Amino acid sequence: MFRRGLVRRGAVAAALALGAVAVGAAPAQAIELPPPGTENLIVMNFYRGDDLVGQKWWGCPGQPAGRWGTETPHPTFHFVPC
Repeated sequence: MFRRGLVRRGAVAAALALGAVAVGAAPAQAIELPPPGTENLIVMNFYRGDDLVGQKWWGCPGQPAGRWGTETPHPTFHFVPC
């Protein structure tokens, strides 16, 4: 009986370890940067589902940075010419 529990725990641990490796191996998506030498407003959009719930922006000379709403863990980035 003790052995069966030990084998089961070992199988569960191995499955969790393989799952962690598989998730960690997923390719990251790079943010597409604007062409060098251009001035751009950098805008971060925050979504909850399909709803836009907040934004942050900065980067144009002479214009203040700003923000509104709520930040969520996975923002999207956009670059808008100044």
